[in-house]
Amino acid sequence: MSDDASSYIVSDFEGLSSTFSEMVELPSTGYCRLYKAKRYGRWFLLKCLKQELSSDTAYQQLLRKEFEIMMRLQHPSIMQAIGMEDVLIADGHYERCLIAEWIDGKTLAQYLEANPSRSDRQRIAIDLAEALAYIHHQQVVHRDLKPSNIMITYNGSYVKIIDFGLADTDSHAILKQPAGTLKYMAPEQATKALPDVRNDIYSLGVILLEMDIYKKVAERCLRPIHQRYQNMDDLLAALHQQRKWHFKLMASAMIALVVIFALIAKVNAISHKASDLEKHTAELNFQVKVLNHEIIGFEDPEAKQKCISHWDYDHDGELSYQEAASVKSLGDVFTKDTLLRSFPELEHFTGLNEIDACAFWDCTHLESIRIPRTVRFIRQSAFRHTGLQMITIPSSVVAIGDHILEECPELETVIFESVLPNTNDGAHHLVDCPKLSAIFVPEFYMTETNEKKSWQSLKPYIHKYIEFRDPAVKSVCVSHWDSNGDGELSIDEAMAVNSLGGAFSGNTAIRSFDELRYFTGLKEIEANTFNGCLNLKSVQLPRSVETLGENAFLKCDFNAFYIPSGVTHIASTALGENHHLCKVEISADNPVYDSREDCNAIIETATNQMVTGSATAFIPNSVTSLSDECFNWFDRDELVIPSQLTHIGTWALTCIFQRIYCMSDVPPFYRPDTRESFWEHLPEIYIPYGSTEAYCHAEGWKLLTHRLHEFPAKPAPVTTDFSYYFKTWTNLDQLSFLNFD
Repeated sequence: MSDDASSYIVSDFEGLSSTFSEMVELPSTGYCRLYKAKRYGRWFLLKCLKQELSSDTAYQQLLRKEFEIMMRLQHPSIMQAIGMEDVLIADGHYERCLIAEWIDGKTLAQYLEANPSRSDRQRIAIDLAEALAYIHHQQVVHRDLKPSNIMITYNGSYVKIIDFGLADTDSHAILKQPAGTLKYMAPEQATKALPDVRNDIYSLGVILLEMDIYKKVAERCLRPIHQRYQNMDDLLAALHQQRKWHFKLMASAMIALVVIFALIAKVNAISHKASDLEKHTAELNFQVKVLNHEIIGFEDPEAKQKCISHWDYDHDGELSYQEAASVKSLGDVFTKDTLLRSFPELEHFTGLNEIDACAFWDCTHLESIRIPRTVRFIRQSAFRHTGLQMITIPSSVVAIGDHILEECPELETVIFESVLPNTNDGAHHLVDCPKLSAIFVPEFYMTETNEKKSWQSLKPYIHKYIEFRDPAVKSVCVSHWDSNGDGELSIDEAMAVNSLGGAFSGNTAIRSFDELRYFTGLKEIEANTFNGCLNLKSVQLPRSVETLGENAFLKCDFNAFYIPSGVTHIASTALGENHHLCKVEISADNPVYDSREDCNAIIETATNQMVTGSATAFIPNSVTSLSDECFNWFDRDELVIPSQLTHIGTWALTCIFQRIYCMSDVPPFYRPDTRESFWEHLPEIYIPYGSTEAYCHAEGWKLLTHRLHEFPAKPAPVTTDFSYYFKTWTNLDQLSFLNFD
């Protein structure tokens, strides 16, 4: 390699190393050593011979036999074998190791010390018996079943049978000596070499007695070999029958209790019905009072709490219209309230003659408010440093103070219903409002407005109607919603629109529609609204929109797309086939979606599911699933699927053309379309070294076995020749790299 070439150092990438690290030796007895170690960001259990036995052929065969037996067992309640390979152990020697899944749990013996409930012990016993039945169906006998070889996971308390070091099969012809642990071993097991499923049945009987459950079943398990259950199917039937008998006994007791308490229940039922009726009546009364304009229904619980705590004069827990109308001053009730988000109900405070100085100052999350039409004066700094995005100043306002809307970082639009109010010369109203783009004033006031000196600096923003940047968009809007026929679209006309319908669908002439933000009557961008607008590059959603429907912006030409906080439902196909979409941004206040780590994708926060990607999206480590359509619409050469991802939607990977890297040894759930025309076009799939067996047996991945490749091709040797790493990892274009000077 030249001295200015780039290459990979595999061990430098956390979670991607093909070698085992952070190795910790665990307590062990017998002929093997146990280690906990990490590879590819996942923990494994390593089992190798003790050093003094490592060259003993008999013990080598014993470990190999255990590996072969475990590899034929694929069951959720049985420890999974991953592979067998030479591993550099912590003492500096390479040892042949059986590699198995790491089970985070405790032994059955430790589990029983905590005195679990009878129902929990019964569930554990059934799971254990079903796992043992599976083992026997594979013609395997464990021969060392005991509480210390049964793990109970910390997460969910599930059964895991471990340690098949003494296990035997009908097909193995070596190491057929008698074996077991004396306390749990069947009498005949000490003298007979051939494996017999009834040996394990005896051991299970001892365990059931220790668990203090199913004693009749356990007693039969301990009888002489020909009087025991002859197989696990018979034993399982007995367990289920005894459980049914137990349930019948419990049911009889419950029936007796039901009879005893029947009269009491009837009395209580009448009482509860009366209580429920009272609650239902109260709810109906509340709704009727809201509809009759007796009680105000608040959108924001913070606004309601503040209003009731100050102006609920009859102490009924609600604010009536009369109580609101009697308020003469807001004072500093809401000043610096960072929890307040919306207050449209202010319009019912019709006793207000003015909005007090600093009334809503520093309400940084306040996005919307409606000023009563009785207000004549808005005092200084009334709405300073708020999160308002649009505000309407009613025609009743004749004068405003200084700084009323200063330092409002989200403010885009101010609407004056009549002439611009009087103010002091040189006053500052809209300073430090970086997003301000329009101040709307009615046409018949424009001349008078231009003469007000204090507003001269804002003259470039003052309009009488919406000024569209794109004439093609204006043409559509005017033809559909110009209600007064003046050839223009006023702000009022735009705000009155509640559905775009099919006005823009398939329109290849439109290019920019940032003025959509004025259409504040829209709750939804409906299915196919902008479908096929092939040249539409820019749009700003109104803050009122809650839903982006199926194919809403399909086949547009966005480079970037911003989703405001109010959008709480996004169809996975909403932004489909925007092949140049590189930047997806979501408001930090959005309660449902996020685009964490600047991943340029839409993620459902609660489920950690990636809903849809983009041309540059990557999958953050916290994402656990991909929707059915996640990457289906975006042409990509390659994609890295992190190890923690557990579910991939049916068509999620359709448009990945060259390479997919799955970083997990355990295959994520994936059920691709079974049509050959679908999966034949999937790209090459790279999986961690040693995981081919697992992927080939996993549902869904079976169809793709001809496309699976391990990386690196073989375990990395200890070398200072970095060209090896370069050649081995040459396809991992998405991983970080290091320059060697």
